Amino acid sequence: MTSIKPKINHYFFIIFFFLTIPAIKAQSLITEGDYEKGNKPRYYSINEDNVLTLFFGSKRGLDQRTAYRKAIQYYPDGKEKIVFDDGDFDIFKESLSGNTLMLTHYRNMAYSYKKYQFFSDEGLSPVIEFQKVEDGIQNTLLTDQYFAFVHNEKGKYIDLEKDNNLKLSLRNIRDGTLNTFSIKNIPKDRADEIYNYKFKDKRKRVIPFILEKGHNNSIAFVTKTLRNKNREVNIYIQPYSENGDALNEVTLNLKAKNGFAFGEFNNSHMSLSISGAKTSTYVLGDYFSINDLKVALENGEYFYYVYGFLRAPSKKDVKYSYTPTGIYVYKFNSIGEEVWSTFKRSTVGISQHKINPYDMTLSLDLNRDYVLLSSHAQIVKKIKSSGLELDKTTGEQNAMKNNQAERNVMKGSIQGIQFTYFIKAHNKLREYPKVAFTPKALTYLKANEEIRKYVRGISKGKRKVFLEAESKNDGVWLIETDNKTYYKINFFED
Repeated sequence: MTSIKPKINHYFFIIFFFLTIPAIKAQSLITEGDYEKGNKPRYYSINEDNVLTLFFGSKRGLDQRTAYRKAIQYYPDGKEKIVFDDGDFDIFKESLSGNTLMLTHYRNMAYSYKKYQFFSDEGLSPVIEFQKVEDGIQNTLLTDQYFAFVHNEKGKYIDLEKDNNLKLSLRNIRDGTLNTFSIKNIPKDRADEIYNYKFKDKRKRVIPFILEKGHNNSIAFVTKTLRNKNREVNIYIQPYSENGDALNEVTLNLKAKNGFAFGEFNNSHMSLSISGAKTSTYVLGDYFSINDLKVALENGEYFYYVYGFLRAPSKKDVKYSYTPTGIYVYKFNSIGEEVWSTFKRSTVGISQHKINPYDMTLSLDLNRDYVLLSSHAQIVKKIKSSGLELDKTTGEQNAMKNNQAERNVMKGSIQGIQFTYFIKAHNKLREYPKVAFTPKALTYLKANEEIRKYVRGISKGKRKVFLEAESKNDGVWLIETDNKTYYKINFFED
């Protein structure tokens, strides 16, 4: 019996030792490869299930559009699945969830976009031919079930003041069936307020609405009003079911704090740009360039996030340039009640600079526990980027400090030099002279110690490396390439 005691103590010590070791964030090499002539990595997407799809192809024609020939899906556990390997597609649109892509064959692009296929986990849909009213329409929404668009009886150009019979059409992306419903007219006083807004472009009326994902898989018709010199914003969300039933309207009310106003910026899908009459630069032409909207499902409940830049109040409704004074994020529940709001002064890395809003971007990403903001601005001959991490439940800034970076613009235009690049990254840090980061990659670099260790390693190499990072719920995807000879994808667990 006495000989057993040392073994028991020994095993107990081993178990206790491993239980007391802190959890290590694992890094996994998912895939790597060499660039092939005519079949290089050109685009990636990550869906809400955290599956990354990598698309390979080549640029062709005078307009240098990309024809995608191959697509492979990669999973965090290392599994992979070939989507297609003999295609000739162009990616026309991606659903908000990332689960569905709207594709058209490259040979159809030179004339018009009328025939489409939709890719999802179910594979490729049959070819669906669109009607004339759908061809080239501006305000559309792609969900995982429908291609949605609003139109009137005359065509695609809509005047909310005069059109009294607007239609919402839903094209089923699996069988091609088209259902059309009449939708509610917006109140006249709201329409008057929308059109009383002073746009820069006096020659035409821009379309003052968008389609957005609503709660419970609805399609939402979204309008917006600005008041008090951009100090107050109301966003009106009118959802419709797939049967065309109007659900309860949701109103999101935003009021800028500390005497500031909401600033314009070049966001993803709520802005239009026009050419100025007296300048060669671009200016933003409608009020949807002021703040952006994101809908998220969290623990079975829908929430709305609204975010953007802050600026000092102005006598003009829209300015050609302004000095950002901070950023803000609002979180609302599904009935429009404010959950929290956060205003951060001078944390964008671009304050004290007068900037054309067309040169500013701000993106919001939702991790499992965090809200991640990445800002990016071109200031004369420099590019500045910064990142900010907020607690998703409270809106409080986390321990990660606001990270900032800047670098000089390369000779020539940025777009011209990096037009053909797979990963378009401009930002450098002194600690990593061989690495260029996108704004999102900067954010995750600061938030994740394992990523920092990895970047320290590759920065010691001889070749220049471009990095992009993105997260959906759990873990971070890190996409690495020199944009010439190789690509590599790693996954870092939370």
